[in-house]
Amino acid sequence: MTVGILKISLFIYNSNSLKDKRTVLDSLKVKLRNKFNIAVISLNDEDKWQRANLAVVSISKDRSQMDSLLCEVINFLKNYNQIDLLDYEMQIL
Repeated sequence: MTVGILKISLFIYNSNSLKDKRTVLDSLKVKLRNKFNIAVISLNDEDKWQRANLAVVSISKDRSQMDSLLCEVINFLKNYNQIDLLDYEMQIL
């Protein structure tokens, strides 16, 4: 069994309030969960309107599947039109 953890830093375009930020993040988290069957949680930076940190966690049978899944998540985020992927850190255990 392999566990994959992906920590993500995002910049949210057109976010002028915490409500705007929450709306974008809630939509993004639902899309990630539905498309990739992963767990997603918001981390710190709750008081900054245009910055967000997420953590993604998944379990797979082997390492190559997990690497492929996390790379797909990263590519999805790079092409998501309401955010800019600033940084990410991937761990496979």
